[in-house]
Amino acid sequence: MFKPIRFLIPILSSVLVFAGPAHAETLQDSAKNSLADLKSQSKQMQEVKQKVSKLTPYVSMHRLRAENDVTETVNINTANAMELAKKLKGVGSTRAQAIIELRERLGGFSDIEQLLEVRGLGVRTLNANRERIVL
Repeated sequence: MFKPIRFLIPILSSVLVFAGPAHAETLQDSAKNSLADLKSQSKQMQEVKQKVSKLTPYVSMHRLRAENDVTETVNINTANAMELAKKLKGVGSTRAQAIIELRERLGGFSDIEQLLEVRGLGVRTLNANRERIVL
C-alpha cells in the first residue's frame, strides 16, 4: 500500500543531496514522519471501516423502517380504530376511537387540522403524521 512512497524516499534523498546534507537529512526525516503518519491514519481508517460494517445492518433496518413509515397512509374518513392506531404515530386505541367519534360528529373530516379537536392529540402528533394522513 505504501510501496510508492517508500520508493520515493531514496530518490528524494539523492535529489536533495544537491541542496546540502543538512537539508537532505531534514527532508528525509520529514518524509519518514509523513510515512508513519499515513500508516497510522490507514490503521485508524481500517478500524472505522470495521465499526461501520458492524453498524450497517442497523442503519439499513432504520432506513427501511423509515421508508415504510412514510409510504403507509391512512384515510381518516374511512379507517377504523385499529387502522388509525396502527398507522398513526402517537395514536393508540383510545385516541383512535376519539378520532372516529369526532369524525361521526362532524360528518367526516374536511381538513386534517380538525384532528386538533381530539383531546390529547396535539400539534406535535399531527405534524408527525401529516404525510400519513389522507382525506
